[in-house]
Amino acid sequence: MPQAAAPEAQAIVIDTETTGLTDSDELLQISVIDDAGTVLFDSLVRPYFHTEWPEAQKVNGITPEMVAGAPYPHELLPQLVEIFSEMSVCIGYNTSFDLGFLDRIGVPTEHLTVIDVMQMFVDYLNANGSTHRRASLSTCTKYFDYKWEGAAHNTLADAKATLYCYNMMKIIK
Repeated sequence: MPQAAAPEAQAIVIDTETTGLTDSDELLQISVIDDAGTVLFDSLVRPYFHTEWPEAQKVNGITPEMVAGAPYPHELLPQLVEIFSEMSVCIGYNTSFDLGFLDRIGVPTEHLTVIDVMQMFVDYLNANGSTHRRASLSTCTKYFDYKWEGAAHNTLADAKATLYCYNMMKIIK
């Protein structure tokens, strides 16, 4: 059962880790927090078809052994649907990537107003004379002097970092 969002929660912040970057890749981890930082969902995910993902593993550190006992996406779907259906705003870092994977497993996201913190950060940098097209979450967190609560590329740590960067950009706007 998912945790209830804080009564004042207006949005969810999401992050995923996957077996790769293509449409044929699969989810390995999903975290969702609300805009107050309350953890609503945090789980490893067992892929249906992939048995190894060496390139992604180098980045996210998630091994086949780590997800061997994790739930399959269809087992997580009821919890995710409940969380997503209760919110109207979704915040993430390169949000369309994460939402694409969630859409493919059946999480309804079409009703959401989407805020992409990566695009906000790129726009912020470019307004100050840069010509960036992309910027990593690590670059963004360094820029705003964020102190990590866990390792980068863990979805819960990344969601918390994304929320921090989002709030920093709201303050300086």
